[in-house]
This record gives sequence, C-alpha cells and structure tokens, in this order.
Amino acid sequence: MSDSEARNPQIDEAAPAEEGMLEEPEGETEADHDAVMEEYLSNLHEAREGEIRTASVVEVGPDFVLVNLDDKSEGVAPLRDFIDSSGEVKVAVGDRVDVLIEEREADGGQIAVSHEKARRSLALQRLEKAEAENTAVSGTVTQAVKSGLLVDCGIECFMPASQIDLRRVEKLEDWVGQTVSFHVLEMNRRRGRAVVSRRKALEVAQERSRTELMARLKVGDTVLCTVKTVLGFGAFVDLNGVEAFIPREEISWEKAAAPVDYLRPGNAVQAEVMRMNAENGKITLSRRRMTPDPWAQVEQKYPKGSIVTGEVTGLTNFGAFVRLEEGLTGLIHVSDLSWSSAPTRPEDMLKEGDRVQAAVLDIDTARQRLSLGLKQISEDPWLEAEKRYPPKSKVRGVVSGVTRFGAFVRLEQNIEGLIHVSDFSWSKTTSSPAEAVKVGDEVEALVLKTDKSSRRISLGIKQLTPSPLERFAAEHRAGSTVEGKVVNIIESGVFLELVPDIDGFVPISHLAEEKVKKAGDVCQVGETMMVKILKMDVAGNRISLSRKACLQDEERARVAAYLKDDEAKGGLNLGELLQDLSLPRPE
Repeated sequence: MSDSEARNPQIDEAAPAEEGMLEEPEGETEADHDAVMEEYLSNLHEAREGEIRTASVVEVGPDFVLVNLDDKSEGVAPLRDFIDSSGEVKVAVGDRVDVLIEEREADGGQIAVSHEKARRSLALQRLEKAEAENTAVSGTVTQAVKSGLLVDCGIECFMPASQIDLRRVEKLEDWVGQTVSFHVLEMNRRRGRAVVSRRKALEVAQERSRTELMARLKVGDTVLCTVKTVLGFGAFVDLNGVEAFIPREEISWEKAAAPVDYLRPGNAVQAEVMRMNAENGKITLSRRRMTPDPWAQVEQKYPKGSIVTGEVTGLTNFGAFVRLEEGLTGLIHVSDLSWSSAPTRPEDMLKEGDRVQAAVLDIDTARQRLSLGLKQISEDPWLEAEKRYPPKSKVRGVVSGVTRFGAFVRLEQNIEGLIHVSDFSWSKTTSSPAEAVKVGDEVEALVLKTDKSSRRISLGIKQLTPSPLERFAAEHRAGSTVEGKVVNIIESGVFLELVPDIDGFVPISHLAEEKVKKAGDVCQVGETMMVKILKMDVAGNRISLSRKACLQDEERARVAAYLKDDEAKGGLNLGELLQDLSLPRPE
C-alpha cells in the first residue's frame, strides 16, 4: 500500500458500513455531489515530468517531505534536499517550496519530486537572465577559499577576491554568512557553475547614483560624507553611495598634514565640492575649506608679545613645533627654549603631546611662519647675573654637562657657568675635564668673568688655591739665577722646567752671546742650564728667561775676580785675560 493509500484508505464496498456512514447529508442530492466532484477535479493539474511547481508542504517525515502538487497524487521529496550545511532541517508544514517533477508511480500513486534540482534549475534560469539583462541577483556566502568566496544562490558560484569589493579585501572569512548582490561574469550551464562579481554590482549601482548625484550637485556645495579609506596621499569617502576623494592638501590648513592625524574610517566629515568631472565621474572634495584660513587673522588673533597655549606636535634637533589651532603651528627654536647658555636639547625639556605656554616672537604671514619662545614667558635671569656673580666670588653648583673643552656647572635655573679645561688644575697633567668631574658632581669654583651680553660666566677651580707660579714668585725675584731642564725646543726658543708645573721660556736671542740660527744647535731636550729670570708675569702665568744674561754675568764675575787678584797683576796683561775669557780683543 502506498503512503497516499495509507493516508486516504479506500472504503471496501463489501465491508459492512457503520451506521449512518453511507447516508447522504440531509438536503444534498446526488446531482449536487457530482457537481462538487466535477469542480474539484477541474482544479487539478496533472504534473508532468521535468515540470517545476511551487507546492505546499503537508508533512515532514523522518526521511521525506510530502508536498501538495494540486494533482490527484502528492509529491514526495527526500528530506536531504532541505538540510543546510550545518545539518539543520530548513522546512516546515505549510511552507511553499519549489520542486521538480521527476517520476510518477505507474499505478497512479505518489510522485517523486526534487527540491534541490528545482533550486538549481531556477537558479540557472535567474543567472542566465541576469547575465543577459546585466542585472544583479543575490546569494549567501558559504565559504572563504584561498582566492575568493563561494556563494550559494541555488547553485554554488565563485566570487574571486578581486571582485568582492571596490577596494582590496584583507579578511575573506569576515564575509561568510553575509547575503550579497552580484552580477554574473561567466556561466557554464552544463556544469551548473558561474563566476560572479559583487564589485560590478557596486560599480553599476555607484555609477547610477553618481549620475543622479552629479546632476543635482554643483561646485561649492557643502556635503556630508563618511570616511572609507585613509591613505598617505588623501582619503576616499562615501558620498550618498558614491565614492569621492579628499586630496591630502585639502584635508587641513596644516602644512604637510598627515591624513591619518585628522580622519579615521567611519568618521562623518563635512566637506566642500571642489571639482566634478562628468567624463570620468570623479568628485573631489575639500575638508579644509570648511574653515577659514587661520593665517588670514593670525596677527590680530596672536599679536607679537602675546602669550599663547598650544600642543607640542613634533621635536627636531633645532626646536619644537607647537600647534595653536588646526592649520596654525609655530616653532620654538632651540635657542628660545631656555635662558641657559649651555647646549639645550628639545627632548630634554618637552615631549610630544605636552600643552605649553609660549610668547609670540615674530609672525611672517607671507611665508606662513610663526616664531615662539618658551624662555620669554619668564624674566631673563642674566639681567642681574653680573651683580650676583661678580669676578673673584666663590660659587657652588652641580655639573650639568662635560665636553672635551670643559664642564658646565648649573648655578641656578637657566644660569650656567663653564670651567674651561685649562682652569681645572695648575698641574699640566690634567688634559680632559672627564678626568676631573662627572655629571651630577657638586663643585666649588671661583668666578673669573661674567658677561651678560654674551651670557657667559667663566669659572675656575684651580684659582681657588695659589698658583705654583705665585709660590715661585714669592721665593724668586727678577734678576735671580735659576737652573732649568730643557723640555721643549721650538723655532723661537727653548722651554725650561724650573720646578714641577713651572716652565719658563728662553727666546732664541737669549740663548747665547753670539747670534744663534737654530736653538737645537745650542742645547738638547733633557739638558740643564743656568738662566737668569728677566721677567715674571704671574697673571699671565709666564716667566721670561735668559741664558745669555747669565753667561755675561759669569764673564763679568771672572773679570772682577781677576782684577782683585794681586798675584795676577804682574804676570798677565788685560789682553791675555780677555783671550782666556773668550772675549773680543780691543782694537
């Protein structure tokens, strides 16, 4: 017995009828019954193999689905036709579904139908029509593969990655489960496959919207758009479904503005229509034209000498950039960061994002340059520096920097002095400031010179104690004779070490009584010689010496000694004595 017979059993004529079962309804004649049957049969349409019908689901069984085909018999479709990729049954009693008539049972029983084949056949018809008419159809993304997406629209279609959107798509997996509209690029009906493009659908829709938009827009109009993509050279925005472009230079009045500093995907932006090209459909917008040029009123808004507040936007080795408002950025030059005379690095005083106050120093509207000063918002400490740090006064401070030529000492905020390498020690062995001090050391020094015009204070450590020359001068006077060792020979004379750390200089003209052409002809480094002190300059740390004067003193002493010697009066004359003394003979 078929399922149809099971659901609609025929009454056996030979079987006894229950009481009243065969009785005709009261008032109903046989003619009326025949009319009803005739009307019912006239509404039935015999299903033909290969035909596609829309039927109502009347039962969902464990492995079949029974549908009403408006035929004498019902259709049976396999349940698998209605199970989705997750294994869920997607059909219920009362649903209207498309089925393909496959085969009618020979005895006039139920009809085998296929929902899946109907879906595929109808899908191919829709795709063929869409391809022929260049219209869009829709489907659901079921899977992301290496080079694109698989889309179900009754048959499985392939959408290449390049055809998903107007811009490159990075994460294909994000599209799974989405319903998308697309155009057909290519079809293979025999294999039931198609290559489709959402990008083309977007382009067609965008072109239609672009034509409508450009018909009602004009240059100078203000529009509201949404940022889609931000790049180094500008930003693409959505303008009522149409893509427009804001060039980098039209994003802000700020020079060399980076688009990413002002725009983010999803931001709503007001802009002005700059250009429209009807030939290529391109629309160019300007964000910066929505606000006045800040340089137009800069002198009135930020006059010279005024104190302004801004944000540090960049640091370089020559200063710090401070934005007062969008499109208006000034520069604090490194020389205007601090009153300190020591080298100042911007990064030691400021960092990006800091809110700072500064004084307006200069405005050049033609070149769009604004000079700011950080130190000018406080009183110049150097105005009273000469009174606070007079020469020969003792000071204490902290070493703030060490260089090859000296060390900087911070005496107070923005006031520093310099200890030159030559003023650390009286000893000649100190050749590098790093050998004497390091950053952070507290030192005492003597003020040598204060010059507020050049903003320099010269300090010395060695001057806190008497110099070796001062001690030497206390024990020796000009005209006295001392012994020294040759330590250096130069073209103009010879340096002698008299005592440790005390040198004197013998000019070449004072090396001998006779004329000397080369100092090296008279002496060698390491030799000792007796010299006479000609002059001592304690302040200049110089001693002038003469070997010739010492030799002449020796000669005079010998002559004097001879003249006093009684034994020599009768034996030698003066000429012989002069000859022995190597003195020139009288004519």
